[in-house]
Amino acid sequence: MVTLDRDQHVATAAQARLGDLGYRPAVVSGSGEDGWLERGPYDRIFVSFALPCVPGALVDQLAPGGRLLMHLTTTSPSWPALVVISRSPDGRITSHLRAVEFAHRAGHGRKQIFLSQEFRERIAAQPADDAEARTFRSSEAAPPDEARGFWLALDALYPGLVRHRGVDDLVIGAPGCGSWMVARQDGPGTWAVTASRPAEHLGRDPPDAGSPSL
Repeated sequence: MVTLDRDQHVATAAQARLGDLGYRPAVVSGSGEDGWLERGPYDRIFVSFALPCVPGALVDQLAPGGRLLMHLTTTSPSWPALVVISRSPDGRITSHLRAVEFAHRAGHGRKQIFLSQEFRERIAAQPADDAEARTFRSSEAAPPDEARGFWLALDALYPGLVRHRGVDDLVIGAPGCGSWMVARQDGPGTWAVTASRPAEHLGRDPPDAGSPSL
């Protein structure tokens, strides 16, 4: 058994605490994305941080019959996924991806985008004379929170969107360009959807995948 952390001080502290609990794993310091080849292959690999893709080195270190469990994320923390990688006894690799509500924090050096307080306050204000905002009504209800596969697909198709989970309505913003949308139920079977796209983006070609507009 091996436990690994990129911070030597954390690894040393983990060794002491695990020892107090009666565990004696090999405690090493290094990059979690590289794994630890010296003690491999492994029957089980658990990654306690999130990455945008599964590191090939960890898959290579799986023993026949082994499993790798980790979270996947993108620049947005709103719609993470849990992935299980398995190596069959004959060496065949299979994977299972499942959208989840929460995930580990992004790994070292991975930047994530958030809705700043100023951005959230601007969305909440929604001034009546905002020339950039448009409101329309729809009989289509927003997908529920439980439709996590849908939200994960949305993140894959339009990266750079962030969900504001501190409110009752459905609120999504795009920090890269300042666009946002709010959907709230305003009657039986009807929804009011307000969307705003900054004036400097109006009339332009759609931005690249790293900076979506709503």
